[in-house]
Amino acid sequence: MLPCENRSEGNGKNVCDEERSAVFSKRKILEYLADILEDENLISPLEKIALKEKINKYEGTFL
Repeated sequence: MLPCENRSEGNGKNVCDEERSAVFSKRKILEYLADILEDENLISPLEKIALKEKINKYEGTFL
């Protein structure tokens, strides 16, 4: 993969900026889902914390 500075889709936006934005959005959605699961008593507060830690730790590998 080319460095971010050399990649563009021709619309003036840097591809890496868009990728970072997408990863941030996915991470926020997953964190929100963890909050919902806890609110519905489907996971415990400790499980929610562990899930959010996994989301933040592995964001680059699965998102």
